Amino acid sequence: NAIIKQLASVETLGSTTVICSDKTGTLTKNEMTVQEMYFDDYSVKITGVGYEPKGDLHFEADKNIVSIIHHKGHSITMKDIKKKHPDLYQMAEMVFKNAALCNNAKLILDHGKIKMLGDPTEGALLTMSAKAGYGQDKLSKTHKRIYEFPFDSVRKRMSVIYTSKEFKKPIAFIKGAPESVFPACTHILKNGKVVKITAQDKKKFQKLNEDMAKRALRVIAFAYKEVKKQETYTEKEVESKLIFCGLSGMIDPPRASVKEAVALTHKAGIKVFIVTGDQGLTAEAIARKLHIVEGNNVRIITGKMLDKMSKANLKKEFKKHKYIIFARVSPSHKLSVVNALKELGEVVAVTGDGVNDAPALKRADIGVAMGITGTDVSKEAANMVLADDKFNTIVNAIKEGRTIYTNLKKFIFYIFSCNIGELFTIFAAIILGLPAPLTAVLILAVDLGTDVLPALALGIEPAEHDVMNQKPRNPKEKIMTKPFIMRYVYVGSFIGLLVTSLFMYQLYQYGWTWGDSLDKDSLAYMKSSTTAFAALVLIQMVNAFNARNPQHSVFKIGVFKNLWLIGAICISLLTLVIFVEVPFVQKLLHTVSLSPKEWMLIAITSFAILIVEETRKLFLRIKH
Repeated sequence: NAIIKQLASVETLGSTTVICSDKTGTLTKNEMTVQEMYFDDYSVKITGVGYEPKGDLHFEADKNIVSIIHHKGHSITMKDIKKKHPDLYQMAEMVFKNAALCNNAKLILDHGKIKMLGDPTEGALLTMSAKAGYGQDKLSKTHKRIYEFPFDSVRKRMSVIYTSKEFKKPIAFIKGAPESVFPACTHILKNGKVVKITAQDKKKFQKLNEDMAKRALRVIAFAYKEVKKQETYTEKEVESKLIFCGLSGMIDPPRASVKEAVALTHKAGIKVFIVTGDQGLTAEAIARKLHIVEGNNVRIITGKMLDKMSKANLKKEFKKHKYIIFARVSPSHKLSVVNALKELGEVVAVTGDGVNDAPALKRADIGVAMGITGTDVSKEAANMVLADDKFNTIVNAIKEGRTIYTNLKKFIFYIFSCNIGELFTIFAAIILGLPAPLTAVLILAVDLGTDVLPALALGIEPAEHDVMNQKPRNPKEKIMTKPFIMRYVYVGSFIGLLVTSLFMYQLYQYGWTWGDSLDKDSLAYMKSSTTAFAALVLIQMVNAFNARNPQHSVFKIGVFKNLWLIGAICISLLTLVIFVEVPFVQKLLHTVSLSPKEWMLIAITSFAILIVEETRKLFLRIKH
């Protein structure tokens, strides 16, 4: 589900040290359900999940339960409340109408199931209103929208103006983040009447906001005001001197798979920072549930704080605090965070879905766009697109990036060590004054006939069990490090030593003495060169298992874990038998048949390279 747009990004993924992730939809399900509502001295508990308008509304006052309204079929009636408590009815109605009318989402019936089109937050508010009998379709027949100021990440609120026979004047409904709506309110709807809002009222609802946020609820504030009927309006005149009418708290549960993915990032030495437009306490509550943050040393930095903070001070925050949450931020703030992290030498992956996220996605080492909710602009700017919008897909992609890089090193180790083995054999023969152990045709037969498939199989080796237990690789570190070079040189040299030794042993077995000239068609030479050829191929097949891990025993990681490698070795061994034993091919390659005893000698010798490498790995594990 991770679509990589540039091949080079795969290598960068494996080096990722920081993930800056959105909260909604990435860490959470993006399936909002309103659970609580507050106005005046009343609280409302709302049951039901999803976008089905089924559930109960439990109205509670400070001292006693006023009433409980049960749903009848698909809707809930408020007639009993209207008769017994007209003031309560008026206040509740204003919130429900605000939630349904200041809204651009739609609930539609599709094959017998309710589906939501639009923003999940607005869908949850529509469902809440529908449970109370204020469905959008019903209200649209009596209320006409004449103006709208859409929600944006700077104002953090939305305003719409409606006319209706119920109102003497047009009514502006406003909803948004509490810290955006609260300061614009001068009055409050209390006991069914509009009165001036007091410091005590603000303190009370601010505390309710914080309490809900600490329980991981997204909080929406509602307000309204009467306006004059005119052709155009300004934000300033519509969104000032408002009448506060209530709060709602909705839950967006964390994705079940995220907690495990976060645990992997901790093991892998990757830091995770939440960068969200939601309020800090809500983000912190979700972060604690997912174990992104722990303990008391959690720093919440808001967009307003970032506006006043210099880049140097932001860097100090990263050095000082292990856990940081960026809340109520805009896309420009996200870019500032990415810049600061990159200047600290971090390899940053950042998520985004909006048009304005494009600069941050471009600036990050790995820009991650949302495939479902993301805009075309964000997808174009990103290096990777998540087809499922899930955080654990990012972690899986990092794991895959690390695996691809380690497999590349396995491929290089195998090819280089095998080729050094061939070179050692040839040069050793020249230095020692021996006949050439391998002809040019036999060397080609090894490189093109038996080496290729095992090398390719190592390129698709399954992920190592501890690949996410290692710290991120330094992107500036070269593949050809000194330990890596020394390893393939010593293994290649040992391969060459084994092949040369077997070649010399066979020569002496067939009566050759040092310094004698040898006919290329003689039995002694053909037996010896065929033995050297067969030994080289078999040793290389065993060496393929050595290449699978530089530290752990092949028996621990599983001999048969990579079935592609097993298949490749079987094909290569079959090819070797054909090259050595089939008469027609013998003429082409200048080989001869080997006896069972000679095959046994070659097989035993080939395992020497495995014993040597397993011994080295054992000492390395003991040392560490």
